[in-house]
Amino acid sequence: MKDVPEVGRELYRQMARAGLTLLKSYPTGDTVQEDHDRARLLVANYLIEAGALERVKKNGHWYIDVKDYDKAHEAAGKLLAEIMRIKATGDYDGIKKLIDTHGLHFDPAVRDDVIARYKAIDVPIFYSGVFADLTPVKDKSGKVTDVAISYPRDFLAQQLAWARENGTLGL
Repeated sequence: MKDVPEVGRELYRQMARAGLTLLKSYPTGDTVQEDHDRARLLVANYLIEAGALERVKKNGHWYIDVKDYDKAHEAAGKLLAEIMRIKATGDYDGIKKLIDTHGLHFDPAVRDDVIARYKAIDVPIFYSGVFADLTPVKDKSGKVTDVAISYPRDFLAQQLAWARENGTLGL
């Protein structure tokens, strides 16, 4: 399991990237509106404040680099502990302060750079895909022995099937 530490380091790099890439969805203003984006910004900004990540400008472009993986681990643990405390105690003022401080506002100049970079490589801001269907394969005794994979390649049919399964279509 020698790869486990590198997997952890990659997750911190993903947190850093998420702190930037979410900005592509906000072409105006300086405030994140969507809750999942606020969570991503909260984590990135909290780790920046802790000295674990660093917002840097290289060759005219903004990046968030992992400055210290050990500090990132420590800061992520502290943030998780604080969020769990807030949830356990129903501390509305505590979560409001945490979000207002770390998860709400961004620098429009950084956002403008992110959007320009997305435009330059012609990547859509939003996209979706068709996921594989997984079906258990059972032996004669009924024990699952494998998984069959199929690719329906029909986005609408897949979305409607999920909505049926989740009861969101009223079917």
